[in-house]
Amino acid sequence: MNDQTSNTNKRKDIIKNVAIIFLSVLLLLTFFSNTIMNYSLPQVSYVYPAQATVSEQIKGSGSVEPAETYEVKSQSTREVKAVLVSQGDKIKPNDPIFELETSEPTELKEAEKELENLEFAYRKLLVGDSKNYDKDFAAIDKAQKELDELRRELDELNSQYDAAHNKTDDLSVANSEEKKIKQEGDRLTRERDDLKAQLSAVDTEDMIDLRGDNYDRLYAAKQAVKDAEKAQKEADEAYDKKNTELSGKTDKSKEILEKQNEIYTLQTKNEQLYNQIAEAVEGEDVTSIRNSIADNNAKITTLSREISELNNSNMESKQAQNTLKQYQKKKDDAAKKVTAAKDALADTTREIKLSLKRQINDLEEQIRRNTELADAAAEKKTTAEESGLKTEGKLKEAIREKEKEITSKEASIRDLRTDLEVKRKSDASTAQTNEIDIESKQREIERQKEKIEKIKKDNEGDQYVRSKVGGTVDSLNITVGQKIEAGSVLAKINVDDMGYKLQFSVKADQARKVRVGDKAEITGWYFGGDDVVITLKEIKNDTSTQGQKTLVFSVTGSNITNGETLSVGLGSKGQTYPQVLPNNALRHDGNGDYVLVMESKSSPLGNRYVASRYDVQKIVSNDTKTAVSGLTGSEYVITTSNKPIEPGQNVRPTDTN
Repeated sequence: MNDQTSNTNKRKDIIKNVAIIFLSVLLLLTFFSNTIMNYSLPQVSYVYPAQATVSEQIKGSGSVEPAETYEVKSQSTREVKAVLVSQGDKIKPNDPIFELETSEPTELKEAEKELENLEFAYRKLLVGDSKNYDKDFAAIDKAQKELDELRRELDELNSQYDAAHNKTDDLSVANSEEKKIKQEGDRLTRERDDLKAQLSAVDTEDMIDLRGDNYDRLYAAKQAVKDAEKAQKEADEAYDKKNTELSGKTDKSKEILEKQNEIYTLQTKNEQLYNQIAEAVEGEDVTSIRNSIADNNAKITTLSREISELNNSNMESKQAQNTLKQYQKKKDDAAKKVTAAKDALADTTREIKLSLKRQINDLEEQIRRNTELADAAAEKKTTAEESGLKTEGKLKEAIREKEKEITSKEASIRDLRTDLEVKRKSDASTAQTNEIDIESKQREIERQKEKIEKIKKDNEGDQYVRSKVGGTVDSLNITVGQKIEAGSVLAKINVDDMGYKLQFSVKADQARKVRVGDKAEITGWYFGGDDVVITLKEIKNDTSTQGQKTLVFSVTGSNITNGETLSVGLGSKGQTYPQVLPNNALRHDGNGDYVLVMESKSSPLGNRYVASRYDVQKIVSNDTKTAVSGLTGSEYVITTSNKPIEPGQNVRPTDTN
């Protein structure tokens, strides 16, 4: 009996211990279920919609460089006697850059040497004939020597004439030159005065003195401004009319937000009142607290109903705002077209003025040089009248006679060669191949003589290498004593009148937000003039980086330095918006843009968080953030998660375990 009782007690103890263990485990699981469940959920980070400024301005920096560079090239093969400018010097059109040696050019010596070789080869071809033409060859050689002697005598006479010509000038030539220079000066003055009248007419309303293409371009630009202003006026009137029609339909978002804040405040008060009830001691009267809770709940119900009514009203307001935005866009587009037309008018006016000023400056320079020539001609005339020019007149006559002798001797040599060739042809009709070679060599000799004459003509003029344009010396490729070849680049000139440029690369989607003709502003430190104007002139592909575009700007103004770095901005400066989110918070699908908001829901095991979908509308965005509408500002907007999440999925915030 005692053993049976003992076994029964043991079984009861075992059952009791098992029950205790089971309840303990269940209790532990209950306490830690929240933590265990959270570890299996996606972990998310979130932000509140915040008031911030969103700017669409595109920024970049680049080095200033000349918009146009002119290459100064050599016209002949000569040796440099002096370099007359330095890098960075300012020069005017026709200013001398280099002084060349006045000695006979190497190119001419080489051409004359080649002529000798050709004539020698020609004589060899003639000698190669089997017939004996010694007398003919002797006659040609004698005539050639006499021709060489005549040329030497002509060169000596020319040298004597040059020496005499440096001291005086022929009186008749001086009179003729003076008359021609005066006529040219009168013509240049008339052209300059006409261009000045056109320049003054650019800023007049009727442009009566402006002619040709300049008038057509400026008239078209002014008419474009008038048309754009007319369109802008019509767009403004349409906007004002529509704005008056929709003035009563205002946005209720602010009132909704205020009432939501009131609900949140009342809910917070209720939570505090519930805590007071829970903390009340037994027997304490909490009737007033419960009455306060009931009053707050009634207010919450009323506010919720008002929010529903405001939401209905807000839908009509948003439709009205969308309609008004369309009219606003037309108004803004019309204003942009007016700005673009005015910019185009300013550019056209500036280009016409710049072109006319260049022409006037060129004519002023020609008038200045004409005046110098006139003074020099007058001085030569006076000197010629005093000296009588007896020596120079005799030399001129002697040169003319010597040139006649040379012409006669050259004709005689040609006749001798022609007679010899006729004689050879009559002697051997089978020598056709040799005759062709002889004729070919003779043509080569004639071409070489023409080449020598051209080289002499090219080197008769100025002993200076001059720049055809004005500007700043960018680089010099030649030093004193160096031999230059015909066609080689001696220096590079930055054409200041054409302004400067800078460029930098941006993303392709940024480039689509700007247009050629848009103005940029300097965003960094700059110590130059206040009149700097930076205009977008070209948008082209970036050949070094795929998906990039290169923006090319023109830079005009004073105190601009070649090579300096400028930081510029292009586009709007930005606007402040009440609801701004980082770009990684925005999502998109076939239904449009939306965000995931982390909402709290109560459960027996504690608070649970759910990712809920909220549709939003993008207002403006840049590389980092986006302004939106459709939120109240108090939402927990999810930005990132350690796992992919979908609307309606449970999540846990990063600060909750």
